[in-house]
Amino acid sequence: MVVRSLKCSSCDSEYHPSCSMRVEGVKIISDTTMVCCGNRKESGGLLQVENGDNEISVVENKICVNSETKQQELLIKILAELEDKFDQSNGNNALLRFKISTLENEIAYRDKKIQQLEQRMNMLKKLMNQVQTTSGVIQ
Repeated sequence: MVVRSLKCSSCDSEYHPSCSMRVEGVKIISDTTMVCCGNRKESGGLLQVENGDNEISVVENKICVNSETKQQELLIKILAELEDKFDQSNGNNALLRFKISTLENEIAYRDKKIQQLEQRMNMLKKLMNQVQTTSGVIQ
């Protein structure tokens, strides 16, 4: 049991003050507050740091875990991360659907223009044939 501890303001992990100094990238904010994972949120990798009390801190994206983290807290953090990724995926899907719809409309518009041009070309060919046949009759 830790009598005096520093609590991470990002992930709520708690460390003994001397143990917190061994975690890479820790920023101490006050006597009771620190940030242990703020610099590693964007790393995307898995980092393990073993401190003097044989505790292993695992940091992956926004989830910080140490030996005192309860299973329920961990599940809540994982669910929050999954919900965030799900929301991002839904946003991306909506954008892709919009782009597809826009491109389909553009294709339909251009197909209609191509048909109109083909009809005009056919009319011009008929007129050219008529002009050639009438000029041949006149001579």
